[in-house]
Amino acid sequence: MSPVKSSSVQVPINSAKPLPMPAVIAALGMAMAFYSYPFMASTSSGQFILLGIIFLLLLIVSFLNVLRLLPGEDVPVFISVMSILAAALTVGFILGIAARQTVKNSIEMGLPMERVNSVSGILIEDPRSLQGGSGFGVLELTMAGAEGGLRATAKGKLTVFFPSESIPRLKEFGRGCEIYSDGTLP
Repeated sequence: MSPVKSSSVQVPINSAKPLPMPAVIAALGMAMAFYSYPFMASTSSGQFILLGIIFLLLLIVSFLNVLRLLPGEDVPVFISVMSILAAALTVGFILGIAARQTVKNSIEMGLPMERVNSVSGILIEDPRSLQGGSGFGVLELTMAGAEGGLRATAKGKLTVFFPSESIPRLKEFGRGCEIYSDGTLP
């Protein structure tokens, strides 16, 4: 019987930066969906874009998982990691939309939503400008109005879009000013 020789195996140290954790990617997807939802949901084409993004993310996750399940060669680590990160991004995106819907549905108008044609409230943040010159801001609602001078107390936060001509005045007065806005609710 011959003695067993031990040999040391050297494993190269990977100097590459570690990939972001799935929780970070999910939080990124959630933030993207939460803050883009008011823009996307305000138009019918935007709603199709949201559904398209979710469908595309689910398709990517499915494709990467099918690659992992194919028999034969070993699956590269990259594909395994990407399938986990894509799934995390998808879950985060869906949770972001759900969170925004919860915020949107927490508004109490005091009147039937389909009859409301004006609101007033306090601007709780400085208005933000959009590319076309128009802008938006978030109001803490105090009142809702309808045709015939009907008014009721309102509660909640509502994102209001403003035409370009009113943005300079809104930026001048900024947060804390009282705003009256008429128009339709989505």
